[in-house]
Amino acid sequence: LNWQGLLAFAGVIAIHEGGHALAMKAFGYRDTTVLFVPFFGALATAKKDAATLTEKVWISLAGPLPGILMGIGLAIARSQGWVPDLDWIDETIGFFLFLNLFNLIPIYPLDGGQVANNLLFSRNPYFGVVFQSIGVLVLALLGLGTGSFLLLGFAILIAFSIRQSFRTAKLNAQLRQDLLSHS
Repeated sequence: LNWQGLLAFAGVIAIHEGGHALAMKAFGYRDTTVLFVPFFGALATAKKDAATLTEKVWISLAGPLPGILMGIGLAIARSQGWVPDLDWIDETIGFFLFLNLFNLIPIYPLDGGQVANNLLFSRNPYFGVVFQSIGVLVLALLGLGTGSFLLLGFAILIAFSIRQSFRTAKLNAQLRQDLLSHS
């Protein structure tokens, strides 16, 4: 990438993560931060003790949906001649659309995977662990198949979180069991 493309890419990532952060603030999360991870992207984090399923889903969608709309809007403006015919503008449109559509793929921990995990597996976290494991496998195979060390590295990083997800699922099941036995 040239410097303009690099700035455009960083801007698209900032807008994407900013969408997540704004949604978190709107839903009353605290300690909201955006962390940029060189060569991997970025992530928005915050804390809330009792987030609802609806809040989690909207927060996951608040990153990619505005970016897709901005990409489409910029593409329309470009096709109408309202913005100049410059290569970096075309790159920016591509970044908006590719990055945000890619993030909607239902592979955990992408935003689409977060939505699928919350909607489909919130009642049975063990299935969520299986879903996460499948996502790691898919990313690893994509990384190996395309020779992308970035995807392979991403898969390895996510794999480290599966053990914690399993522990959380186990704890969740234990709490449900205790609640049922005390009712």
